[in-house]
Amino acid sequence: MNFRSEKTKTLNFSKKTCVYFYIVGQLCTQLVIEINHSRSSWRQMSLAHFADYDNIKTIGKGTFGKVYYGRHKPTGIDVAIKSVNKTLLQDKIVSRNFHRELSILKKIDHPFIIHFYKVLEDESFVYLVTEYAKGCESFLQHLNTNGPLSEEKGKVIFCQLLSILKYLHLDKKVVHRDLKMENLLYSKSGILKLIDFGLSANLDESDDHLLGTQCGSFPYAAPEIFLKKQYDASVDMWSAGVILYTMISGTLPFIDHNSKKLIHMIVNDEPDYNKRCFSSELKDLLKNLLNKNRKERFTVQQACEHPWVTNAKTSIYVTDYFLSQPQFQVFPKTISNIDQVSFQKVKEIASAQDANNLLKDFTDMNETEATMIYRMARSEQVMTALNEHIQSGKGSKALSRIDTDPQKHQIQNQLPALYRIDNECCVQRSYANQTGRERRRPGQLEIIIARSRQTISNRCHLKTLRGSHS
Repeated sequence: MNFRSEKTKTLNFSKKTCVYFYIVGQLCTQLVIEINHSRSSWRQMSLAHFADYDNIKTIGKGTFGKVYYGRHKPTGIDVAIKSVNKTLLQDKIVSRNFHRELSILKKIDHPFIIHFYKVLEDESFVYLVTEYAKGCESFLQHLNTNGPLSEEKGKVIFCQLLSILKYLHLDKKVVHRDLKMENLLYSKSGILKLIDFGLSANLDESDDHLLGTQCGSFPYAAPEIFLKKQYDASVDMWSAGVILYTMISGTLPFIDHNSKKLIHMIVNDEPDYNKRCFSSELKDLLKNLLNKNRKERFTVQQACEHPWVTNAKTSIYVTDYFLSQPQFQVFPKTISNIDQVSFQKVKEIASAQDANNLLKDFTDMNETEATMIYRMARSEQVMTALNEHIQSGKGSKALSRIDTDPQKHQIQNQLPALYRIDNECCVQRSYANQTGRERRRPGQLEIIIARSRQTISNRCHLKTLRGSHS
């Protein structure tokens, strides 16, 4: 009896052990398969479709897949290559968002927004080839390293951000819907670049210019998103207000690790505007940007006309004059606008027919080898022109860390989780918190970002995720 009992226990333990190792084995096997598939797919793509590119390496992750760095051999120009697995595009919502992002990128021509170059594909992936922002880091990382900004230096950034939003909202009728510091690249010379239009939308697709899809990142999302109300471009203005508040104060306007409490704060509470680092003009601007009533919230035009912005040395960025300057435009609108240096590159590499049809293809939104090469060459010139504009003193100067009273810009609380809301597909969440550091310089921030993934149900039940710090 005892023997049978011991045997039974042994057998039961063996079954549990077998099940455990079976599950672990299956997971490991699947992981190896995915890694090998990813490597083999990239190898096949690089050989069959990317013969014109070399020095390819992984540099990050976007809304739909990995992002690679590469060099376009015929021109010697660096590019970013965003891969999208075609299996993801079988989902109607993912496919819709991807093609919407592509259509928006194709029509955008703004010096502070990443430029689109070309679409490539193979059996398994679609690839978006875009401008590579040399020497850039995320604006969040810049603040991590250098600390919060003075108001004067904050104006340099915010005027560029308003220039972007003015172009998107008024000219292209586009809402970004995921405006946050991680989606803003910052160069050493002081230039911003907005990236990732994976959640963007066209306002003109709706008759009343109102949208309803829940999306965005928790700390940056407007109250109407959480209340499941219809919204418009004002959600971007709320996010811009959060970014402005954070870059000057060193802390987000609404902070809580509990998701439900954070939502309650965003919907019901007012931020702390009584910070010593906020001037009276800045407080007024922030209160209008972070107005919980979207109908009373500042539009981009109202923000551009606010004294805190108009008195800035870089207020030229929010003017129509700035965007009308040919030296900051990639797309040629007339024959006289065609840049001869860039066109010479086109003639050296592309076919004569494509070169001769360059202006017509740009007008008709046709993708050819000539339009791709022209975009590449011209984008580099625009960046050069921007750098010269800044260094000449006509525009902003490079941002640098400000040493100030530590109490003035001290982070009082841990930063909350940064979430992406999407009821229909797998989403990415980021977790950010403050960590102490010995001998930290005054005014310096230190934020650790750890990432994890989970699926949010249609009822949007929010649970705490634990991620390993990296």
